[in-house]
Amino acid sequence: MTIPDGKTRQLRKLVYALTRRWGQRITVRRYSDLTINRQTGKSARAETDYTIKRAIVSPARQKPDFVYDLSFIAANKNFTYGGYFDVTDRYIVVDVRDLDRALDSDMDTEFNLNRETDRVIINNRLYEIKAITEAEIRRIFIVHIRMLESTPGVS
Repeated sequence: MTIPDGKTRQLRKLVYALTRRWGQRITVRRYSDLTINRQTGKSARAETDYTIKRAIVSPARQKPDFVYDLSFIAANKNFTYGGYFDVTDRYIVVDVRDLDRALDSDMDTEFNLNRETDRVIINNRLYEIKAITEAEIRRIFIVHIRMLESTPGVS
């Protein structure tokens, strides 16, 4: 389905206005592949940070969550283990042009978000990317992020 050019322009104007009014600085941290030093046995993962000057960040929604132990699901026993924990969910809206500006000028590739290798940092708190929705001809990303409340801050 193609979207008329006028609607795309209106959507961009709306996102631009919201970004200017409520935009917040966020950092996308990309982790590279794990490398292991065979002499010392230590593992290291390189990190690269990309700063997005303004992204629309929704208010935090905190809720308790519960996860069952695998034995409850597999054996359907009466007594099993599990645990409650607090999670904070947020949504961010990012324009593709703002993602491209976050790249270094010498890179020729297009910047895409990736659930497996990327994390989002907002106010020194590290969020995991749960879902990425590409809206309207890959012009806007709507990203669902989640953080455990017990996670320490990052610098």
